Amino acid sequence: MELIRPTLLHRGGTIGVISPASSPNAIALSRGIKLLESKGFRVELGPVSKRLHGGGMLSAPDEDRANEISWAFSDAGIDAIISSGGGYGTMRVLDSLDFAEISKHPKIIVGYSDLTALLNSITKFTGLITFHGPMVASDFGGSEASGYSISELLHAITLPSPLGLVPIPEEAPPVVTVLEGKAQGRLAGGNLTLITRLMGTKYQIDFADKIALIEDVGEDPYRIDGMLTQLLMSGCLEKCNGIVFSTCVDCPPEERLGRTINKITVESVVKERLEKLGKPAIYNFPAGHTLHKPTLPLGAACELDATSRTLRITEPAVKS
Repeated sequence: MELIRPTLLHRGGTIGVISPASSPNAIALSRGIKLLESKGFRVELGPVSKRLHGGGMLSAPDEDRANEISWAFSDAGIDAIISSGGGYGTMRVLDSLDFAEISKHPKIIVGYSDLTALLNSITKFTGLITFHGPMVASDFGGSEASGYSISELLHAITLPSPLGLVPIPEEAPPVVTVLEGKAQGRLAGGNLTLITRLMGTKYQIDFADKIALIEDVGEDPYRIDGMLTQLLMSGCLEKCNGIVFSTCVDCPPEERLGRTINKITVESVVKERLEKLGKPAIYNFPAGHTLHKPTLPLGAACELDATSRTLRITEPAVKS
């Protein structure tokens, strides 16, 4: 499928905010909107996002959330799309989306976590580059919004040149080599839980000749082991060229640290499981639920140097 680069976002452009998963915190959403406005953009809430009043597994019924995604792509007044947050439920709307219609209105769309299902499905069925990056309430609405995250987002979606070497924030823990070597390929993936849930469906992520991006949050190491084992046994990762595994935040959560089953660490699980693939791989890359996160274009060509522990985006993700 031919690669489609969305048009870059100009200062003064309008960002449409969607809520395809759970309801974000209203105060955090308001803070995030103000931050984006302070950077020179207009912000317009989608139909679901306008009427959020906190809490709930889902921000709205499936049909309403699917319609909000369609609105964001079809409305000519929206220049780019950023999710308010993640949570749960994005998978439930995939069957209601018209990917052919989305391909007629290629736009920047940004999110991560539960948005893994939407981003990879759009890229798979339309060829449109999507962006694994910070969200309005979850990241920009916090009491300590990351300057690195907003800077990297703007770098990714406003400049029509290759992103180049992805910088590691000073505050981040050191990236670790799992297996040395270099690899090239288009970037795909995101949240491990969602990658696993998509298996066996038409939305399953095709990692053949790709650099696989994997991240998760709040999981026990044995559950990370289980999901990676499932991916290995299914052959899902067998044809990938390399793996970028993010820092696993709160893995396990503090209240479960003392459990006997959690005496093993996520890092040791990742190393033991991924070494079996024989592919260049790194761990602790800050591209998931970390405070400081880069914006990574899914579908774009990149180079992984696992020996030097670096990731480089080698082609433009947006066009003028």
